[in-house]
Amino acid sequence: MIPLDHHAFEQRKSRIIAIVDQLGDVDVQDTGRRGQQRQLVVQVGVPGDGRPLEATFKYAEAYRLDGRRWRLVEYSYEYLDRARGGRLAYHYHDLRRHIAVFHVHCVRAEGRTSVSHFRAYEVDLFEAHAIFAQCYVSGRPIDCFGLHPLKV
Repeated sequence: MIPLDHHAFEQRKSRIIAIVDQLGDVDVQDTGRRGQQRQLVVQVGVPGDGRPLEATFKYAEAYRLDGRRWRLVEYSYEYLDRARGGRLAYHYHDLRRHIAVFHVHCVRAEGRTSVSHFRAYEVDLFEAHAIFAQCYVSGRPIDCFGLHPLKV
């Protein structure tokens, strides 16, 4: 991801909120604006309005100030299917010896998989959200088909 100046960061945050605000109850945390590190966490419970949760979407991004721009250094994009069970998550963070690795977590509705990390490529928050939203709207349980174990 291209480093973001203050204005571009605020635009990205507004766009994220606008997309998830349609789904349910949104909680936004933006910490560290004045420091060297910043974290943006946006979480939405679906359907919201006090009704029982069917799904949770959580998007967390950690940034480091690089000159006058915010550089994305870690992310965690999570979808929890609370109606049927299961989890799908795209992560980028240190796994071993300060080496950041793109990976996926996938747990089918039936329970845990035998593999905790699957191979992945860089996924933008908006791409992850499109995948998660399709999972939710389809009504189908989370499927880990086609994922390959990550060798770290």
